[in-house]
Amino acid sequence: MTPRRLLIAWLAAVALLAMLSVWPAVLADRAARAQRSPVVAIGSSLLAYAIPVAGQGPTSLLGDGRSHHRIAVRRITEAELLSRLAVAIEQRPAVVLLEANPLLFDFADEAHRRPCDGWPYRVQGALAAGQRQVADAYRRLAGRPLMFAYSGDPSNLAAAQFIGAAEIARRYPIVLRAPCDEPRLRALLARARAQATRVVLLLPPRSPVADRLLGAAVTRDLRRRAELLASRLHVELFAPPGPWRNGEFVDAAHLNRVGRAHFLADLQRWWAAAP
Repeated sequence: MTPRRLLIAWLAAVALLAMLSVWPAVLADRAARAQRSPVVAIGSSLLAYAIPVAGQGPTSLLGDGRSHHRIAVRRITEAELLSRLAVAIEQRPAVVLLEANPLLFDFADEAHRRPCDGWPYRVQGALAAGQRQVADAYRRLAGRPLMFAYSGDPSNLAAAQFIGAAEIARRYPIVLRAPCDEPRLRALLARARAQATRVVLLLPPRSPVADRLLGAAVTRDLRRRAELLASRLHVELFAPPGPWRNGEFVDAAHLNRVGRAHFLADLQRWWAAAP
């Protein structure tokens, strides 16, 4: 191969690599823009049980007629939560409801597996977010649900409460902590405020069984931390006080259909009374 052809082949390879790097980002942007609603709810599986995947008019989440969509990911991490918040803010919604739990604690089986201090947390979070964004883009274009996200209602939404001893032993007690990346959260909230997007933190309820497992001191501390975080970030907090019944949950923390109706009614009353 002559030097001229070698140069052409090298330039072609560089151009192809650039296209392969840019195209997924373009797809991700198109895919994110395809799903727009004035109201967006982002959180863990708790929100999959508490909030319908979408609604408008009489089934609107806030009871004001505006359409909504929900993004609920099983055991969502703080990095994933913030990544999805960033994508949601880019679509300029009127309201984002953001679950507070991933910002406040880890379950017992993950507290030492993903410490949030030091650069590895941020690097791993950024890599995972990039991979998820591209994967979600291709899945949206193919008409498939988002990666790891609930595409509809959980299959056991109508079930009565069942407490699995093994699951409880694995996940409890919870380990309370400060947000891992509060500077990034603050930057996202500043961007939201600049474009008049209202962000509300949600602290979903837990059943009386879960409250007993956590203990009164931890339950109070978790709520206090949520309130302090909301105050520090200058955002509102929706944390329905209850009382809640075990019969409104499918397990220690996930609401069933009866509990969802209770949660939505409380949310809509709270929203209607909010300034």
